[in-house]
Amino acid sequence: MLWLVDLPNREVQPVYNSKMRAVLVGSLILGGLVIAACGGGGAGTPALASLRYQTSWRGASQSQRVTLFSEQGTQVRSLILNRAGTANGELSFDSLPQGSYRLVAELFSQTDLVGVQTGELSTWLSVGGSTTYRTAADVALASLKVTPESRTVQAPGTFPFAKAGVASDGMATFVAPGSVAWQAFGGVGAISATGNFQAQAAGTGSVRATHGASGQVSAASVTVDKSTPRRTKWTILIYINAANDLYSYSDLNMNQLERVAGNDQVRFIVQWKQSQSKFRASSFDGTRRYEVRPDNSGNIASRVIEDLGSGVDMGRPESLRDFLTWGTENFPADRTGVIVWNHGNGWRRKPGSPTPRAVSYDDETGNAIQIWELGTAFGDRKFEFIAWDASLMQMMEVAYEVRNNATLVIGSQESPPPAGYPYDSIFAKFRDTPDDTTRNLSKAFVDGMLGAPGYANEKITQSVLETSKLGALATALDGLAGELLTHNGTLTTLVPTIRNNAQRYSWSPSPPRYFYDMSDVVTRLKAGSNVASIDTACDQVLAARTAAVVWAGHNMNSAGSRGIAIDFTPGNIFLSSSTDYSRLGFGQATKWDDWLALAP
Repeated sequence: MLWLVDLPNREVQPVYNSKMRAVLVGSLILGGLVIAACGGGGAGTPALASLRYQTSWRGASQSQRVTLFSEQGTQVRSLILNRAGTANGELSFDSLPQGSYRLVAELFSQTDLVGVQTGELSTWLSVGGSTTYRTAADVALASLKVTPESRTVQAPGTFPFAKAGVASDGMATFVAPGSVAWQAFGGVGAISATGNFQAQAAGTGSVRATHGASGQVSAASVTVDKSTPRRTKWTILIYINAANDLYSYSDLNMNQLERVAGNDQVRFIVQWKQSQSKFRASSFDGTRRYEVRPDNSGNIASRVIEDLGSGVDMGRPESLRDFLTWGTENFPADRTGVIVWNHGNGWRRKPGSPTPRAVSYDDETGNAIQIWELGTAFGDRKFEFIAWDASLMQMMEVAYEVRNNATLVIGSQESPPPAGYPYDSIFAKFRDTPDDTTRNLSKAFVDGMLGAPGYANEKITQSVLETSKLGALATALDGLAGELLTHNGTLTTLVPTIRNNAQRYSWSPSPPRYFYDMSDVVTRLKAGSNVASIDTACDQVLAARTAAVVWAGHNMNSAGSRGIAIDFTPGNIFLSSSTDYSRLGFGQATKWDDWLALAP
């Protein structure tokens, strides 16, 4: 996806101060950069500029991809330049707001970016009026240039330093991909292999780029400001693993968050991954951390706090744990909520699948977080709520696993539409009444899903569970499991009949998942068992379930839903996953798995 960013219509808040802006502008005169004078616009009229990218084809390369990024890291435009004979080539970036941009150019051996990538360069440009940046392809470098020459970065925060070769005639030129090594000095931060500086400690240091083949070196100074974190009423930490087929909906959901980010006491902090190697149309590549900023356009206007680059596996519990640790330390709040965004499969994938993973599928790595790994992810932290923007996660087996990590657990028994939560609708209530109780505010998740435009024909369920009540519910289910084991011989007809008629979720052939609404199953067990002790146990489960469900809603496409699902698999199918079930806290605390192993 290519983004055309309408910068004049949003508030730009870079992470460096006005003094450093002047230093940046003054440091960007590199070889072939020419800035022409321009007149300003009238009062209230945004000043626009144009950038001309010119190249001299002096070797065998045949095409270039030239990409322009805003100060905030958003891709503004990406254009392809093909060689035409031996003449110079030119691209035009018009109608740009005046300001600083990062330009990245990639050189390829054949037209239309086909063949081998033979070169790369990047530079920071101050674009004002009519600006021209000149490069030469396939020319040996005489020196190396890092831009900007100095930079102040707020911690936590990142900044992508740029590097380009400089030919003997002063023209900017390309270096071979991966031929430049970066180092950071002074103990103020670290720098990646691509030049992305990660601020860590207050002070002044430097970064240095070294071209391996020529030994040419260029350096820049970097100052890190680390202020005391500001405390707010709410911080919502959102873990968006969009390195999968849902990637386009992550852009939609970020825009929804920007539309509702109007209260500085309600912060949205996002770790967001996309993978262009797996899904070429993704709007960026790698993993970033954002602080969501208010914006009503269709672009992503939020501030990139940290760019973690490639290599982050958001399908591992350690990655979620690192994000939660970083988010709570740097964005403290009176109350903190967590949302995990991705595909979900309840406590396991459907029977017959080779890997029983459950949530946050990272298609780039092939990993996902298993439910019994959530203890590693959340550790001993406790949040106001954990919400699953993923399918099938509102199960007893899942909620019990995180009962010590949240006051409330929010999610869907069903598989919701791929667009997931309507974040603007849900969090409007948080924005407008942040002092209301968490219990009252959490109802916005139910109301938002039931009221979302376009969801009327989908299977919609949403509920809020109180974790302090899950222990009593587990005890009641343990008692029911004991009765079912005792009287299992009388259930050979009843239990299969319940499976055929009770409310079930994401039912699919060969073979299906056996996830059912707990209330519907237990109500049917009581009605059909004709065993007094089973009836009593069912009553205890229903009472405990009622106490545990704070809010629940559903539409008529999932009419038998009452807020919490449970595994109700036949024994002959369950046995293949019984070892995994025993890893769950619920499996260890109750005899439910013992009964499932023998269930008719």
